[in-house]
Amino acid sequence: MFRLVPFFNYLDRCTTRAHRLLNVGFAVEVPYFARRAFAGGISYFAGYPAVPELDQRVLTKMRSEVVPFVLVASEFASEFAVRFPLTERYVRVRYTPLLDVKIRDDLTMQILIDPNLPSRGRDQETGYPCFV
Repeated sequence: MFRLVPFFNYLDRCTTRAHRLLNVGFAVEVPYFARRAFAGGISYFAGYPAVPELDQRVLTKMRSEVVPFVLVASEFASEFAVRFPLTERYVRVRYTPLLDVKIRDDLTMQILIDPNLPSRGRDQETGYPCFV
């Protein structure tokens, strides 16, 4: 996860602690190192079974939160659509790709951004939107 450090530094510069991350996969360290709360009431999605009520609860909660970013671990991307179809559809429609970070040879973290969230300018280091 050390390859995500530049993204975590960007979060420090351009988001507040009120901004949440949707962490799709089994990257339990992401909320810790990002120092941001997780969205939808779930810290990581790989540990949960396919339960429609849980999917609906996650989506409902996420819609009431400010979630600028979704981090999708390549190892869980297809399973996310099976276990959490409502949430996955919401993410697919609402979010756009920002960058892909190769964590290891067999794992890439795709970072998606909500393009509808108003920004207050651009980060000087990355050129990405700033939300503070």
